[in-house]
Amino acid sequence: MRKRKKKTTEPPPQKLQEKKPLVTQLFILKGILLLQFILLAWQFNPTLSTNGDNAKYYILGKSLSQMKGYRQIHVPEEPKESQYPILFPALIAMGQLFFNTPLTAKIMVSLFSILCTLFLFYLTKDIFSYLLFPLLLLNVNSSLFLEYSSIIMSEIPLCLSVLAALLVYQKSIENPRNLLLYLCTLTLSILPIHCKSIGVAFSLSFIVITLLSRQYKYVFGHIILLVISIVLFRSMTSWESPYILQLFQRSSYNPEMGLVSLGEMTLRIVTNAKKYGGFLIGNVLWPFLYAYPVYVRIIISSMVSLLTIVGIVRLATTPLRVVSIYLLCYFGILLLWQEQWSSARFLASVVPFLFITFLVGVDSVLYLLSVKKGTFIKSIAHLGNLTITTPSKQKCLISWGIVILLIIGNLAHQQRLVTRNRKQSQDWKNFYACADWIRTNTPKESIVMSRKAELCYLRSQRKGITYPFTHDTQKMLSILSTNKVRYILCDNFYWTHTSIRYLYPLFRSYPNLFTVVYSRGNPDTYVVEYMPR
Repeated sequence: MRKRKKKTTEPPPQKLQEKKPLVTQLFILKGILLLQFILLAWQFNPTLSTNGDNAKYYILGKSLSQMKGYRQIHVPEEPKESQYPILFPALIAMGQLFFNTPLTAKIMVSLFSILCTLFLFYLTKDIFSYLLFPLLLLNVNSSLFLEYSSIIMSEIPLCLSVLAALLVYQKSIENPRNLLLYLCTLTLSILPIHCKSIGVAFSLSFIVITLLSRQYKYVFGHIILLVISIVLFRSMTSWESPYILQLFQRSSYNPEMGLVSLGEMTLRIVTNAKKYGGFLIGNVLWPFLYAYPVYVRIIISSMVSLLTIVGIVRLATTPLRVVSIYLLCYFGILLLWQEQWSSARFLASVVPFLFITFLVGVDSVLYLLSVKKGTFIKSIAHLGNLTITTPSKQKCLISWGIVILLIIGNLAHQQRLVTRNRKQSQDWKNFYACADWIRTNTPKESIVMSRKAELCYLRSQRKGITYPFTHDTQKMLSILSTNKVRYILCDNFYWTHTSIRYLYPLFRSYPNLFTVVYSRGNPDTYVVEYMPR
């Protein structure tokens, strides 16, 4: 009898060649994720950040976990929340069901950051060629991205929701008959707007890109599901939209100034464009930019912004053109925002996308510089294909040189942040000392007015309100009486002077109604008791 030949189970040579690069990529990816974990552990600070928003998110999550609804439980009467979208606090609430401490929420945000890197890899691995690992390394070493990966803020969850939506949308387009992928795409596409208000930029970009691609089932599906989700979530919260009103106010810190005119809005857009283009975008890549003379900052940041714009234009002709549209929508909203709020914080959630466009811009310039004379115009037409620019040895060396330089700068800045974040400034020490005094020396039902009501509540365990930004002393007295305020924590924060501006005139106008019951010096900080006649 003839012996039967055993069937071979080895894949054909072509599949082996396809599998080998992916195995290598995954091995390098594991190393990058490990590096990110080490950097996050280095940056991690278990104490709650002094940013009032992170305390607000934690309190809202606490309200949901206690089954009280989406309410401001730190405020008298516990009103429904009307500003903050519900998704991030809902995620915090899920963690609080197991461990009810801010530390749990901080760890969750750090894990979201690692997932961002993972999703970024799968989103760009098939198109980014030799730029893939420079992109990932830039992202995990970003000082700004790591800073917001260690605090309870919605920037990293927003970034994660956008990356997840783009990745699943990409898979859904490749498998148009897969109903599950289609439904997952629609579900994920509505999450950014429920994570952070500026997430509306993603909804706008998603609608635009699906219209341009004639993927009408995604357009209608997204709009229908978005409307249903807004109605559902708003029924749990409030139909008020303070953020929309703030967009058109001259100053939210002084509402009495009224709304901006068309000319003032135009000036605001120009001013914000100068801030972001002339400093803030460049500062994302090179965080020591603030230390340079003004003209050096403008030159470097303008070059970075120009390369980013080149990347946005070039990316618009590739399968990742949705990234270009998203950044355009995102910055369109940022330019309308009040100038005092223009900061690097609003760039934290788009750091991976800024790096994508920056590296594409660098690659485009290097490619055009290497073309032969007489073929420059023809070469521009080929830029639509990211893989057409052959990664020559010279190009790789220059690209990696730029990336390594930026990584070194970001690592040095991280050391500065670690040192700074582990030291509490004296104005905050005084604020918390006053809150501690309130906790141990006042009745539990006492209501406290302060500049940071959320942080005061977590430390003093007393409900309270933030004082209104008004010079109308009669209005201030009315608010004190309506909310049954007993104590006022009068801070002296270095970063704002609103307490001096709005509380001191009240004390001077009615000295018989207020008594200092506790004080701290350097800087002067007081607990004032309100005693209505």
